[in-house]
Amino acid sequence: MKQKNKIKQLMGTALAAITAFVMAAGINGNITTVKADEISKIIKYNAEGFEVKDIDACDLEVINEYFGTSFTGLNVFSENSSIEVDEERSTLTLDDIKTCGAIGYSLSRDEAGKLVITKANNGSIIGINPPMYYGSFNKGFEYDELFAVNGSSKLGTTRHFQKIVFSKAYGCKDDEGYYIDKSMDLQSTTKVDFTYMYITCVDGVGDGDALLFMPDYMVDKTVLKFADNSEVKPDNNYTVNVDKSMTAEEFNDVLAKNATKDVIIKTDNGVTFTFAKGTMNKVDGVSAYDFTTQIVSDFENADIVKAVVKNDGFVSQIKFNYSGNLPAKAQITIPVGTDYAGQTLQYSLVNDDNTLTLIQNVVVGQNGYVTVSQDHCSTYVLTKASEVKEGESTQAPTENEDVQAPTENEDVQAPQTSDNSAVVMISLLAVVSLMGMVVFGKKRVL
Repeated sequence: MKQKNKIKQLMGTALAAITAFVMAAGINGNITTVKADEISKIIKYNAEGFEVKDIDACDLEVINEYFGTSFTGLNVFSENSSIEVDEERSTLTLDDIKTCGAIGYSLSRDEAGKLVITKANNGSIIGINPPMYYGSFNKGFEYDELFAVNGSSKLGTTRHFQKIVFSKAYGCKDDEGYYIDKSMDLQSTTKVDFTYMYITCVDGVGDGDALLFMPDYMVDKTVLKFADNSEVKPDNNYTVNVDKSMTAEEFNDVLAKNATKDVIIKTDNGVTFTFAKGTMNKVDGVSAYDFTTQIVSDFENADIVKAVVKNDGFVSQIKFNYSGNLPAKAQITIPVGTDYAGQTLQYSLVNDDNTLTLIQNVVVGQNGYVTVSQDHCSTYVLTKASEVKEGESTQAPTENEDVQAPTENEDVQAPQTSDNSAVVMISLLAVVSLMGMVVFGKKRVL
């Protein structure tokens, strides 16, 4: 009895810690802000249309030292992306905000290869408390298009939070397809790599919040290195976007590029194939190369034997339209969702007889993607947990094979231990899992 009470007490303490963490952190969707430290006021967001990319450790150190932050990633936006402060879930109010701003920064590297950050201009800034119009040097995000407006006579409106829509900023690019920071006169332009968007707080209320935003067309142009492709340098790769099968002529062009560059094939549903330089070859008997895929996340719509994979263990089914040997071994990145960030999943081949063969265990990144390595395509399944052991298969029970439950006098034994280390470990893993869902928090604004 004493042991049970002690375990209950430990679990209660762990759950309280987890609850406190969630309340302080504020899960805010597919967006990464600054990691939480000591939090006095909480900002939570509603965000749509972003991909979170992890930044290479060396570059990340430079960024956090420059801004005085603890970023772990960067938010990649498209033309349809938007974000707003969620007033109902935030404890930070309009009365707590001092300023809102958006500033463009350019990136380069010094002779030693270290990342160099350069401020493009003073950006767009607006004062909320007290109301003040500072300036608008970024025509992608003007002073009246930030997280909040102050209701001054210049704006002719009341003070309020508002949704930031990224369509205009997305269109701020030059003839070469580089993101630019248009100045007030719209004549002078500066190439920028990302926009640093922030909220500062009235003294004594909190440290504010900050986010980094980059348009998707800059991912392959920026000198910034990402953790999921730090070995693939922008100048040494060739990227092609596909939404249908490649003809033999189109594939021959890709094959020629692969002689000198890594080839990255991006599909319309977020799956990416990366082939290392000089590895690709034609496949005998293949005249058209279809790299598109079908991802099924609804268990009921998956065409797998339901007795092999259970609903509570199912994550998604990946059906490659290409079947057979690939032109070379590929690193394949598959979207799973940020709800699984930090979790280890099993990636298994669905055999013709409906059995599963475990291919590899994969960890979901903070951006909600997993990466697998393979030289063959077929149909695969991602699961949270499985009875599949590496190199072996699993199948559903046969018609005459019963799954035995414990008998009336048979106890289901819990693991025995001389201390509570298992309970503590489970609690810690729960906290880590929650942290992996999204990365966010507070910052120090310069």
